Amino acid sequence: MGRTLTGWKPQLGGWGLIDLRNAQSVDPFSLVSDELIEVADWELLDFAVQVVKQWLQRKGFEIMSTHSNPNVDPNIWFVGDNGPEWVIVRAARYPEKVAQIPSNVEAIDKQCEALSHLGNFASFGFALAENVETPIWRGHAADVQFEGIKPI
Repeated sequence: MGRTLTGWKPQLGGWGLIDLRNAQSVDPFSLVSDELIEVADWELLDFAVQVVKQWLQRKGFEIMSTHSNPNVDPNIWFVGDNGPEWVIVRAARYPEKVAQIPSNVEAIDKQCEALSHLGNFASFGFALAENVETPIWRGHAADVQFEGIKPI
């Protein structure tokens, strides 16, 4: 992308996308296929974090920050009724229906104590809607179990 007087414009033709492996132009439509690709763990977590963020916003809370890095806790900070609060978000796949609170939750609380001791947990259960026994495929409907956040 390059900045022009009228805004940002692709420097190259087409989509302006380059494959870093071979410096060739990429046409996103040529990458579309019917191949079944399983949803990655980070994608489930990203979806779950977005749902919790929207759930909190609908309840009138201000979101301070969110992220979907599975190696960093907590995933969400928001302004609760009594000041800043944090949320750890976890996603489970069928046959698990409930995600587990991380075993290091006390260490997470200790890391957050400078800003807040008000911690919460959000559990998500995911299954492929058409057949819970199969993987969750990208582009296919999934059943999601989420019952709000629970104080830790």
